[in-house]
Amino acid sequence: MTKSSCLSILEDNPSSESGVYSISPDLDDNSYSVYCDMETDNGGWTLVASTYANTMDDQAITTYFDDLATLSPSSHNNGVWSGLRGVMESGENHIRFSCKRDVSSSEMDVDLAFYNVDWYTEITASASDASVCFEEANGSGQTIPVPARRNLLTDSYLSEGDQYGYGYLEGEDSCGDTGDFTVDFDDRGMDNNQSDGTDWGEDDSSKKCGITAGSTGAWFIWVK
Repeated sequence: MTKSSCLSILEDNPSSESGVYSISPDLDDNSYSVYCDMETDNGGWTLVASTYANTMDDQAITTYFDDLATLSPSSHNNGVWSGLRGVMESGENHIRFSCKRDVSSSEMDVDLAFYNVDWYTEITASASDASVCFEEANGSGQTIPVPARRNLLTDSYLSEGDQYGYGYLEGEDSCGDTGDFTVDFDDRGMDNNQSDGTDWGEDDSSKKCGITAGSTGAWFIWVK
């Protein structure tokens, strides 16, 4: 039987290896090929966003696209696949942001996991970037309690409630700002330390992957 997510595949077969699997989020006749990371941070991560050369926006893509089955995307996909909304329970899912400055690299340059947040359902609430709010407005839209998070490249971990060094994470200047969608491990995200090595996404239309990224980068979002 086709499973609903990479996590359900791993739970059914703990020896599953990372690679492309077929999932059926609605457990119906529709199935989709997605890349599953079955190793990092206890595995079970389903790839829900994958883009090349330009970052994605905080908005939903309702239609499946082929780059969800590869870590070497070839197209600019400007949002996050909403196909797993029915699987994820609000407030009880984990989300992961990773990127590499060169799409041909086998290693990520940034890889951050955030635990027990409803960010996936928040980001995919609308197909319009301007209608989605994400950690916006100088901390006024921040998630409380501050989520536990891990830098998966260094294994540095901060527990729930451990406030960001700047005082809050800012994912975008305002809900309607279409040039922002960023996260950071323990800094502000928007407009602060641009060289701490953990910046991911887009800040004032500037591409970030640890440091400023060029035209060969790739960005990913995973959930479980």
